[in-house]
Amino acid sequence: MSKKALGFTLIELLVVIAIIAILAAILFPVFAQAREKARQITCVNNLKEIGIGMLMYAQDYDETWMPSRTTGAVEWSVIVQPYIKNGVDGGGFNFKSGVFSCPSASIPTQGNQFKPRADVFVPLDSGNPVVTLAAVPAPANVIGFFEGGTGGGVTGGNPSGWNYPFWFADETGWIPNAAQDNVKYDLIAGSGDCDNQASAAGNNWWSYGIPSAEECTWYPRYRHSGMANFLWLDGHVKSIRRSKLSYVDNIFIPNLPGPYGTQAEGATPN
Repeated sequence: MSKKALGFTLIELLVVIAIIAILAAILFPVFAQAREKARQITCVNNLKEIGIGMLMYAQDYDETWMPSRTTGAVEWSVIVQPYIKNGVDGGGFNFKSGVFSCPSASIPTQGNQFKPRADVFVPLDSGNPVVTLAAVPAPANVIGFFEGGTGGGVTGGNPSGWNYPFWFADETGWIPNAAQDNVKYDLIAGSGDCDNQASAAGNNWWSYGIPSAEECTWYPRYRHSGMANFLWLDGHVKSIRRSKLSYVDNIFIPNLPGPYGTQAEGATPN
């Protein structure tokens, strides 16, 4: 009586390997999406913490919005720090990492990843007066902060990982929609939604690379599977997919002048 051979045949092994490969091809993208969703949730929670600090500051300072920068170049993350108590000191003029960062950012240690709008959170070196809560008639409908792109690396020409502390809420970079009486609607192709990581030694970070760092940092960065997180002026946070944002509905504030002489929200969409 002959003994039956134990083990798998070559064909059986190849079938098993093929099945494993097919399952991996199906599941790996799902795992990647789940990981990115977890990062997005962390990013949302970080913005919520900033929103709480933003509103607590307003209550402590006669219902005025905090400045995005003082005359001494101290930035908003330092101003809101007593209410948040998180992050890493970036050299006395800002805080970074912790709640001030997004885990999906290409340079997580860079400062000012979340950016306030300069016409509401007025930089004091602009010479413009601070803005009161009453100047924003519908805070639940208007964006206050968004997550922007990176603006240069953290070595060479930008060793501190500095990034612009605010964004200008003017009409530049937004698509006019003729079907809606030429209102501004979402981003023009090439405006923002990018990262600039150029940091060659001896080169200014803002002028190195295409697109420039300003173009990356002054507009939303849709890094979460085509979505970006936005902090609204009433304190809630919402994720919006690219092409679903309206300048007139979500950014424009009537009769609110911009800093540095820019027209910003006071401009009429054209």
